Amino acid sequence: MSDKRSLADDTVYTLGEIQRMLDDVDNEDPMRHTLREMKRHAEKSVSDGITLAQDICNTARQLKRDMKAK
Repeated sequence: MSDKRSLADDTVYTLGEIQRMLDDVDNEDPMRHTLREMKRHAEKSVSDGITLAQDICNTARQLKRDMKAK
């Protein structure tokens, strides 16, 4: 069996890691704000990547339509 994970596997793993970033962080810990900010950046990075990929897919779909129309 291959050790290479699929994009779906990597996505699920990464989303799980992001979800767990604040596990066991005490509300009194002075670093909690830094960890929350890191989690926010990780979530935004995933969201931005998905949005960009969707935009690329939409552009490719339109290009294929245009190519067929010629």
